[in-house]
Amino acid sequence: MVYKSYKFTTIVRCVIPFVFPLAIGLNLTILNDLEQEPPIEMTHMTLIMALGLAYFIIQTPIKLRYVEASEDGLLVKDFKRETLIEYKQIEWVTKFDFTSPWFITIKYKDTRSGESKKVAYFLDKKEQQLFGDDKMTAFIKSRMKIDNPWFKPDDEPSMIKNLIILVLYAIPFVLTAIYVLKNF
Repeated sequence: MVYKSYKFTTIVRCVIPFVFPLAIGLNLTILNDLEQEPPIEMTHMTLIMALGLAYFIIQTPIKLRYVEASEDGLLVKDFKRETLIEYKQIEWVTKFDFTSPWFITIKYKDTRSGESKKVAYFLDKKEQQLFGDDKMTAFIKSRMKIDNPWFKPDDEPSMIKNLIILVLYAIPFVLTAIYVLKNF
């Protein structure tokens, strides 16, 4: 059985980094073209949100790949090359449940360099599950547990930790929005 990540991964990987700056620029242009002068807080809020989201957007073309999981291992496809990652090389698999589309990250040991690296993939919308593993991720985890004798479930990032990071990351957005709404 072969499991595959989202078939439009390559398009998403190429488009998101270009659409994001265009959307922010369009938003700032609209704010500046209003008949009345927009409050400076609106511009600040747009810029703060853009900087916050840029962290995730910048990672997209760097880590996101098209992935196929089979009995042989993970076939990671880049624009010009394919890499086979054996399940014994995988250190952990995690997903960030409160994002859509779900961004699943795999950390593995590169046999050539000896370094730990990360690769990410998106799931097709109909495969996504909240607080549970989809078929592809469950398959990868089961093979990883069998083939990797050094695997320890405690090494995987916890979903609670991801939730706390998301909440902490959202605080500046919420505070900025409250400030703007109070003073607008």
